[in-house]
Amino acid sequence: LQCTALTGSNKVGKLKPDENGYYPVVLGGFDIPNPQGNVYPFKAAKTLFTESSILMRNIESGNLYGEWGHPKRQPGQTLSSYIKRCSIVDEANIAFHIKKVEINDTDVKDENGNAIVSVIGWVKGAGPRAKEFDGMLANPDQNVCFSIRASTEDVPNSNGKLDRNITSIITWDFVVFPGLKVAQKYKSPALESF
Repeated sequence: LQCTALTGSNKVGKLKPDENGYYPVVLGGFDIPNPQGNVYPFKAAKTLFTESSILMRNIESGNLYGEWGHPKRQPGQTLSSYIKRCSIVDEANIAFHIKKVEINDTDVKDENGNAIVSVIGWVKGAGPRAKEFDGMLANPDQNVCFSIRASTEDVPNSNGKLDRNITSIITWDFVVFPGLKVAQKYKSPALESF
């Protein structure tokens, strides 16, 4: 048995970094269901990419970092304390720096070949896990997945699931399984062809 994620495509698992070592990856997307069937509508999040927001301030100041995994609630930790932990990036757990992000609504496709609204981020290892993170990005046989960390206002939708309207984006984290199917290295439009 072996990885078949790229089978049937003309892609190989290689991403070319820019001149400073940053790799273009798909961090996430909008208007598509997550594994639980809930949707993050782009309409609700759009202003977070254009107006003064925590996300934009961190990008503009060069201070947007992702962690090695999402924060996990510790035994005995109060919900309030856990929510506070989720709203910050822990320096001891940083895995990568995000140089820039862009919204792309043409180049990333869902499993049916339809273009989706995606978030492309230029990432490079940083912090205690930098070497390990960059090694995974450089390894064509290893996928790298991401998941958004954000606050939301959840509203039931017509499909019996939730529209998770994002009110604040903290960051994106490296995770073993992507928050959305497209949030992975192997879905990057910059992935090299055969």
